Amino acid sequence: MERAGAKGKVTFPAIRILLADDSAAIRQTLASLLSSYTEFAIVHQSVNGVEAITKAGELQPDVILLDINLPDMNGLEVTRQIKSAAPSAEILLLSEHDLLPMVREGLRAGAHGYLLKSDAPQELAIAIRQVYEKNSMLASDSDSN
Repeated sequence: MERAGAKGKVTFPAIRILLADDSAAIRQTLASLLSSYTEFAIVHQSVNGVEAITKAGELQPDVILLDINLPDMNGLEVTRQIKSAAPSAEILLLSEHDLLPMVREGLRAGAHGYLLKSDAPQELAIAIRQVYEKNSMLASDSDSN
């Protein structure tokens, strides 16, 4: 998959994304949101931390959308291990709640951004582009503290 440049003449490889969330509904919603953009390609969907780490190492995605609360592992530990398995991958943490202390820990662990799941319909594409370009992306509720 390729994404078009400014005037459609130059093409770039799609941003390769790994989704990691234990909720099938959330994964389906995120995948549906991303499917409308030709610049994004979902390379894998993981249901837990162990699978996310393994697939990140195998597939070396550009961006990983990582639920901060996975059933088998803490999202912060998953972040640390993914950064070891796929050092060039940029991680965008996702959460249902504004968890500023965990967000700060996640950024220290190697994540490049944080987004509330409720903001995904409006901000997901922007957030992915930001972290892919190595810019930090914080949910609007989190950067006030």
